[in-house]
Amino acid sequence: MTLREISRYTILENRLSNAVDMLKSMQKASQPESVTVELMPRSLEVRNKIGNLDIEIEDMTNRIEQLKCEIKRENLAINKFINSIYNERIRMAMRLKFIRRLTWEQTADILGNNCTVEGIKHSVYKYLTPQTR
Repeated sequence: MTLREISRYTILENRLSNAVDMLKSMQKASQPESVTVELMPRSLEVRNKIGNLDIEIEDMTNRIEQLKCEIKRENLAINKFINSIYNERIRMAMRLKFIRRLTWEQTADILGNNCTVEGIKHSVYKYLTPQTR
């Protein structure tokens, strides 16, 4: 597995987060206005200022489900790869960095034993370079 393949998981997670935020925003915008004006004729056409977002909400909901399926597949592949790593330190560093999405600093702190950020990064990137395995 390459760094590009592992990075795809993080990209998918970020896309999912953005899609969920967008869905919440669309759902909020699709709600009827809360201000009512008495003595004014009511129209069935006036639902909100933005318009009917039902189609976009449904489309975004479907996209979120697709992203969740892609993330699940990527997660399984990455976990299978990580679990196959013999070196305990590299395996744990990859799990913390790529699955748990911690920073390099947090990963080095957790691994302890005089682990430096640069040392952990070097080990992981070296392992992900095909010619070193």
